[in-house]
Amino acid sequence: DVDVYSEGLIAIRNETGYSYYNSLGDKQFGEYDYAGTFVNGIAAVRLGESWFLIDQHGTKISNETYEDIILHANGSHAYNGVMIAKQNGAYSFYKDGERIGSYSEVDIITDDEVVAVCTNEKWGFVDLEGNEIITPKFEAAESFSNGLAAVNNGEYWGFINLDGVLVIDYRFLDTDYFNSAGTCMIETTTGVWQLLSRNIKE
Repeated sequence: DVDVYSEGLIAIRNETGYSYYNSLGDKQFGEYDYAGTFVNGIAAVRLGESWFLIDQHGTKISNETYEDIILHANGSHAYNGVMIAKQNGAYSFYKDGERIGSYSEVDIITDDEVVAVCTNEKWGFVDLEGNEIITPKFEAAESFSNGLAAVNNGEYWGFINLDGVLVIDYRFLDTDYFNSAGTCMIETTTGVWQLLSRNIKE
């Protein structure tokens, strides 16, 4: 396994775990159970059950440890300075040293910055300041992307808009996120995925 090359380093998994290498393939440091991508000189790594943040020399940047850190698709631990991590059994947003919110589960942050969160076994949506956008009422949900969010009624997935209105009916077995082009992969029957395209009307 290899991660994304960033800021002169890339995490590569070998027989003993993940280590960081430079562009010439020379090992620089580390033996981790998992290792993320460097962003602004910081990366998230896991040893055993503990996650923590390191600098580009492999040194911990603080004594804080986490039960989980949600990484983005590119392996980064933060989006616009906001990290989602789990401490004492609850997920929160971490920004400028402040811990925001407490949730049993949290999805990823996307460009829409409206995140799916789970409280009391129901999913709703908040912004990066923890302000509630849509009340928790769904069986499962994914964060908003390109103005829509996938939600689950316990059997199928559909899509809502930012007003919480169901705009694409519950009929999919699984869903991905909409990209900037307005398309999204959806599972229509078991093992069959198709491309869904938004019909955007001005």
